[in-house]
Amino acid sequence: MAYIGRELRQDQAARTQFTATGSETSVNVNYTPGQLTVFLNGIKLLDGTDFTG
Repeated sequence: MAYIGRELRQDQAARTQFTATGSETSVNVNYTPGQLTVFLNGIKLLDGTDFTG
């Protein structure tokens, strides 16, 4: 949120959707460490607990 005297952040997000076929259990994506958010059926997964990034 911008305040007087404070610059706006210009963040950017890219959304990629994957649909597994057959017995796929992994996908390859390029990302910045600490900047990956994963959802499964609308539920946010925890990095290091529910998935490995």
